[in-house]
Amino acid sequence: ERAKITGTISEHIRSYNADVCAECGTKMDLKEGRFFCPKCNDFKETAKKIVLVYSVEDDSGKTNAVFFTKQVFALLDADDTNVDDKVSNFSFSGFKISLAGFLKRTQFDDEFIVSRVFK
Repeated sequence: ERAKITGTISEHIRSYNADVCAECGTKMDLKEGRFFCPKCNDFKETAKKIVLVYSVEDDSGKTNAVFFTKQVFALLDADDTNVDDKVSNFSFSGFKISLAGFLKRTQFDDEFIVSRVFK
């Protein structure tokens, strides 16, 4: 079920950040100062893969919001070249945000999968 929530980011839950092959999406290895794709068996261009999970609080309570790469870029006005800097220097706590997405039930908790960030 699609929904829109407006709330405040209250805490960082977890994150994942990796350089992946721009062609196949496999996590890259650093060899000889360059990125090597073990699946393509070649040195390739990289792309960022990022997942950020933050607790978002509104009048109905808290939910964990999951931001994938595209939504992280929208949230931070970032791209592959500056996203690491922006993630490490941005203060998320207390940040007001509106999100569109859907609720996904997992074995541990319900999570709001973000499909769009509104500023």
